[in-house]
Amino acid sequence: MYLTTREVLDIILVGIGWNCLRGKHKYPTCMQYIFLACASYFLLQLFLFPVGLNYTVTHVLEIDHAHGDSKLSSNIKDSSRRNADDSLPVDNKDSTRTVPKLFEVYKFDDLEVATQNFSFLCHGSRDLFIGWVDKNTFTPSLWGMGIEVAVKWYSELQPKCLRVVNALGRLSHPNIIRLLGYSIDKQPQCLLVYEYMQQQNFGHFLFGEDVGRPLSWERRLLIIIGVVRGLAYMHSSINEVIHCDVKSSNIFLDKDFNAKLGGFGRALVGRDIGNPHVAGTFGYLDPTYIFTHCFTAWSDIYSFGVVMLETLTGQRAYDMKRLNHDRYLTKWASSFFADTIKLKKIMDPRLEQNYSLEGAFECAKLAARCVAEDPKDRPSCEEVLRGLEQIYAVNK
Repeated sequence: MYLTTREVLDIILVGIGWNCLRGKHKYPTCMQYIFLACASYFLLQLFLFPVGLNYTVTHVLEIDHAHGDSKLSSNIKDSSRRNADDSLPVDNKDSTRTVPKLFEVYKFDDLEVATQNFSFLCHGSRDLFIGWVDKNTFTPSLWGMGIEVAVKWYSELQPKCLRVVNALGRLSHPNIIRLLGYSIDKQPQCLLVYEYMQQQNFGHFLFGEDVGRPLSWERRLLIIIGVVRGLAYMHSSINEVIHCDVKSSNIFLDKDFNAKLGGFGRALVGRDIGNPHVAGTFGYLDPTYIFTHCFTAWSDIYSFGVVMLETLTGQRAYDMKRLNHDRYLTKWASSFFADTIKLKKIMDPRLEQNYSLEGAFECAKLAARCVAEDPKDRPSCEEVLRGLEQIYAVNK
């Protein structure tokens, strides 16, 4: 494995710190403590955290052959189209393995053609581009031929890019975004290729000012039902995945407004679950995370509860325009859960009262349970799903 310029500098600084510590003083001086701290930091960067492409991929991606091959075999394409050097190896103390080839391994130059040199941004994003691939083989095609895809561009291979591949390699569900493939042949750049979502995301319809027609109450219920189905599948699957960043802008909508949960850049998989982890978004973050720095399935439930409140009120999870103590939607809305009369005051006015107040009240009570401060008081995904399906059946 070659060393990058950064890694060479890391080694030099480690050496400086070591030589400083070899001084003749009985007790380390202040300067020696500083060098020790620097040396420790760079050692961690070099040997424990992902820095180079080969090392990062080797230590982050972990997919179980026993379950991955049988469960997702329908996604595996003809391996003759792949370059063996572009496969994603995984680290395993017991044996040498590689990640099952669940995705297309694209060439950067091919995707450059498929996106017309990354010319067309997807829904105004700065790093998401529209491209075209063959509808049967998913191989890159000329512009306008085949089906549209969304190509996410990373200037460098980031941990969240690898988390996406690792998490979505374990999941196959109608309400979870589909990753078609990736490209890593032009390091350090990385490209991820997703199915194209024509209707952007749920947050756009809840808060966007350029939305022509707001989502109906029935459609909103169907969207959050789809999301919780995806979460229930993730949490109960053999290869458990914790999303860690459930929010309305990570709920994507296809041409028929079917919900697909995306944004897996902070997801936790396998033995990473329960370990300290940087995750979540302001306003959606489980309060217990502040003390534990750990994300669990109950944390996803909390975040989903916030999305339910956004669905009801049309208000953002965190809004600086509200008074200090009311900036968090969970705090602002909590005083209106007592009865239907109070709840009606905060329902999204764009619904124009075209909803069942009783159904909305049941939904609000379920959301209040999801955002309970004590995780033990929160319902499971299955319980939330049953409740929402019942509300939809009675009040659609």
